[in-house]
Amino acid sequence: MTKNYKKNFVSVIIPSYNSDRYLSQAIESVLAQSYKEFEIIVVDDGSTDNTRKVVEKFKDNVIYLYKPNGGPASARNLGISKSIGEFIAFIDADDIWLPEKLSLQINYLLKNPQFGMIHANTLVAEKDWKTYPFFLGKIPKSGRIFKELFLDNIVNNLTVVIRHSCFDAINGFDESQWLIGIEDYDLWLRTALMFEIGYLDKTVAIYRIHGSNLSSDGNRIYSQLLLLEKFQREFQDIGFRYPGLFQEKKDRLIYRWGCWLFENRRFDDALKKFRISVRRSYLTIHSILGLIGCFLRTNCLCKNRDEAMHLQRYANYLWVQGDKGIARKYYRMSLKQYALQATVLKRIWGF
Repeated sequence: MTKNYKKNFVSVIIPSYNSDRYLSQAIESVLAQSYKEFEIIVVDDGSTDNTRKVVEKFKDNVIYLYKPNGGPASARNLGISKSIGEFIAFIDADDIWLPEKLSLQINYLLKNPQFGMIHANTLVAEKDWKTYPFFLGKIPKSGRIFKELFLDNIVNNLTVVIRHSCFDAINGFDESQWLIGIEDYDLWLRTALMFEIGYLDKTVAIYRIHGSNLSSDGNRIYSQLLLLEKFQREFQDIGFRYPGLFQEKKDRLIYRWGCWLFENRRFDDALKKFRISVRRSYLTIHSILGLIGCFLRTNCLCKNRDEAMHLQRYANYLWVQGDKGIARKYYRMSLKQYALQATVLKRIWGF
């Protein structure tokens, strides 16, 4: 039986676990929205800090729910089960929305009923508050995007608005503990199997990087390999609809796993991963360099891939803005962390 949700109304879900340092700013950014038809539900996921006291300052504008710690998927599911809005929007306790966020996205959804879910661009704020747009140049596709999304998670959680009816149709977040950290990615993929997903090319939020919001790259890779197995097991028709997709995803993850092992000087284990990923044409050169580094027993070619990616994105932004000299400086910094970047080399030397 289809539930009747409050039309044109947004339920904003904020899971919080020991995030009292940032939570006020997140709530304030929602309250500052130009679109006023919303409710805010903060789900305290067993915090041991001052989360409850922070929320009390907003008690007239915020619904507060407490539960024992179980992870962000269970927190969001609880909040959504108590919500009444036709639309659901997500923001974590350490993120910030820009004032027109809801207005832009709700208007977009109302004009485009074919989309079950939409996302948008966001500003990435580094620890020193260097900011740059997450998407530069290449705009994500809209529509049936399961294949593209399966190969690379291009959806930023804090920009998502999903129809409540779509969330119900896919049975919400999977609360499995092994999915913590990528539970949102699992939801996007299951949504993409059933519905069209739209991209609004507007910057609507600020994603703050502060160290504590980043899990181990090794853990993320392992979780994504388990997620791959889940989709192979539960959605076997994907293999027929997209031949070779599972293998391509696996090879990409194995290459990333090799890089992580390489960063941590586990050269024998990294060698095994690079020997697998070298079979893929688009990974061959990178994998060969990794193999050479393994034989030389040095990780100078791949010290910190995540840090390199952040530096590269900021350099890309500077390049587009015309600050090519400064951009080359950041490209060089990126290469010192992760040398296996052909596109960066091209920009530094102009070929």
